[in-house]
Amino acid sequence: GDGAAAAPASTLAAAAAAADASSGAEKEGGGPKKEEAERKAAAGLSLLEAAKRSIAEGGAAAVRKRDEEDATRKAVEEKARAEAEQKRLAEEKKKKEIEERSRAEAEERAKQEAARARKEIEERARAEAAERKA
Repeated sequence: GDGAAAAPASTLAAAAAAADASSGAEKEGGGPKKEEAERKAAAGLSLLEAAKRSIAEGGAAAVRKRDEEDATRKAVEEKARAEAEQKRLAEEKKKKEIEERSRAEAEERAKQEAARARKEIEERARAEAAERKA
């Protein structure tokens, strides 16, 4: 990942140089130079270990960060989906209410129309009956 690419090159170079110095000192056959080389080598190895650990921790942190970002993105998407569904349901409900109201109004108009027609027919029938009597 990104952690490996960001490895401290200077740390790795220092570790490599210390290792080289150590192997060079061994050929010379000891003495203070050898001790110094061993000390540098040990320091270099601990630097190398620290660099490796740093890289591993950086990689783990990057993975954690990516996981957190994924979880956040999924939560945001889920919330948006839920809100869209809520909106759709609300619009559907409103549409049904409007249709229901329209249907009820149409029924009421039909009833009134039927009542008016019945009234007209009754009045006509009464008028005809009155004419026949006369």
